[in-house]
Amino acid sequence: REVSAEDTVPVRKEIRSLTKDELDRYFNAIRQWQDGEVPEDVSSIPNYATFVALHATSASYYDDEGIVDRMHFGAHFLPMHGALMLEFEKSIRYYDPTVAAHYWDWTTDPARIFKEDYVGDYDDQDGTITNGYLKDWPVTKIKQVPDDKIAYLSWLSGSNATVPPRAPLPTDPESAIRAWDSFTNPSSTLGRAVGVWPGLRPGTKDEVLTCVAKPSFKEHWCCVFFDDPEKCNPENTKESPLHGLIHGWTGGGYRSPDFPDNYIVFDGADIYTSPNDPVWLLHHSQVERIHQAWQYSIGAEIATSDDPCGKYNVPNFTQVRLHGLHESFYPQFSSTIYSPAEMCLKFYRGDPLYVYDSYPDSIEAPNPKEEKAPKSKSTSNSGKSKKMVSKSLSMIILFAYLSMHH
Repeated sequence: REVSAEDTVPVRKEIRSLTKDELDRYFNAIRQWQDGEVPEDVSSIPNYATFVALHATSASYYDDEGIVDRMHFGAHFLPMHGALMLEFEKSIRYYDPTVAAHYWDWTTDPARIFKEDYVGDYDDQDGTITNGYLKDWPVTKIKQVPDDKIAYLSWLSGSNATVPPRAPLPTDPESAIRAWDSFTNPSSTLGRAVGVWPGLRPGTKDEVLTCVAKPSFKEHWCCVFFDDPEKCNPENTKESPLHGLIHGWTGGGYRSPDFPDNYIVFDGADIYTSPNDPVWLLHHSQVERIHQAWQYSIGAEIATSDDPCGKYNVPNFTQVRLHGLHESFYPQFSSTIYSPAEMCLKFYRGDPLYVYDSYPDSIEAPNPKEEKAPKSKSTSNSGKSKKMVSKSLSMIILFAYLSMHH
């Protein structure tokens, strides 16, 4: 019978391990999603523009207490981005059920993907991508966001707030969905300048393994997000090379004669609308791979039915509110995953919605059909950091295949 996107557990692979046919299928599916209309019963994010607008709205939420980033700088960072990547994956699998949300392992030869056989070379002067899969890649436009998702554009004018926002973005339907920075790249297509900003770099294997070995979810996400996880506070530390520094490194900018003292910022380097650059998707799949490796090792040992994320905890600092374990994601975009607790529960039960072809430190995923008995807080083994090595990836695929035919 015809295989649908729901029939198999997607296996996410490193982009450089894909065949030419797999690469073609992956990028073609994303292009179809750009102007797509994915049905609501498949994914809550019908097209690429909606995805970018949702990310920007979550990162710039206003209320009576001021502005708060609902998906960065706090404990929602990993589970919400993981849920977003899941919706992205469901969307592209609607167009091609053989694809998955593949990843880019930037710990090994990270600049290799910026060549013609992958995402493309770029012009050193203005950042124009000259070849590869992202040549002439159009930036999303306001008019592409469907009417029933128009709330995801509330950040344009701060209409979700009682606090006066920054200067609003253009609301012309033909305008690109871009942040309000005066020095944002004006081109209608994607550009980049890799590695032009001092101090920005991708993370190393050792830095990844350090984060995978952290003894609690709180310490793990702090390690992935901040360069000094012991402080875990944006007032005292900058972002980590496992996340934020990579966005700046891959996107970059260039100096314009019109603004000699400022860089023109490319889409991938902007915190609000960085998903305009499909490299964002590859990067955040790698971030989720790191998180899943932690869940299958340390997290599996300390998670409980009350705290399926494993010692969740929310640091107490002013920039982060509304990041609780059961606090709803904002905007609420998924019909099945509303909060960090629900996202973590998907993996705590041993029934992952996706797997990776490999994990850092040779950690293996559990059998996705093996139900775990819920642990109470009193029975959780919180003092150990032993790795849980269970079924191999081949067994995961086998069980998914067998369940498809019963």
